[in-house]
Amino acid sequence: MRGAFQTLTHLYIVLDYMEGGDLRYHLCKQGKFTEEQTKFFVICILMALQYLHKNLILHRDLKPENLVFDDEGYLHITDLGIARIWKPNNKNETSGTPGYMAPEVMMKSDHGVACDYFALGCLVYECLTGKRPYQGKNRKQIRELILSKKVKLNKQGLSKEVSDFVNRLLERKPAQRLGNEGPDEVMNHPWLKNVDWSKHYDKLIEAPYKIIGKDNFDSKFVNQVLTISEYKEERDRNNLFQGFTYFENNDEQQQVTDIGTNKQKQLLSTKYY
Repeated sequence: MRGAFQTLTHLYIVLDYMEGGDLRYHLCKQGKFTEEQTKFFVICILMALQYLHKNLILHRDLKPENLVFDDEGYLHITDLGIARIWKPNNKNETSGTPGYMAPEVMMKSDHGVACDYFALGCLVYECLTGKRPYQGKNRKQIRELILSKKVKLNKQGLSKEVSDFVNRLLERKPAQRLGNEGPDEVMNHPWLKNVDWSKHYDKLIEAPYKIIGKDNFDSKFVNQVLTISEYKEERDRNNLFQGFTYFENNDEQQQVTDIGTNKQKQLLSTKYY
């Protein structure tokens, strides 16, 4: 996040523009991905989860729609709308998307970082096979499948290492699931043993899946009409949400003190979009 600011009527979050589109769009377009491509996606996701989990943040909604590509083919996690700071007693926080929710979340049990790794297992399974491990006509059917069916990835043409990786992520009992001990446990799995993590952090590895052009979005999203009402300055009510306004650079923070000016509009339109 580059910044956040507010007006009397709106809250704004300034994010990097990801012109590659989301993983769901490309999954629908490609059908499925190779093991090499999928491994690269997993590396990107794990670097992000490592940061979140070491700060005790549970994403809780990891799915293809919430993974977006930059122009170099690197994946980024987005949409932390239902993310939570981990706490010991969180059994009542059961938000998520059917098909990617861990059993312990569906059962309204206390849960930790392992819930995100179950979702990762579902993602990897879907990328490699073109279908989700748990499919049903409605939320109830999906719930029953997740709670009663033990899914195994055993597809011809895939390495035994990736099959083991996915199957351990899809363990229904969190204590037995790969990742229950944190991100390092997942990153040290044999499937990822030859990964040069420092080069990936520095984006020195060429992505195996190429993002071509800028038309990587579903038309139903890009054809939406953006309507922003005219801002009416009311200084005494311009900070209704204390602590919300934020910018990476303090100089930029000073520049957006008065949101209504053309100078600030130019800053936001030219630097971040």
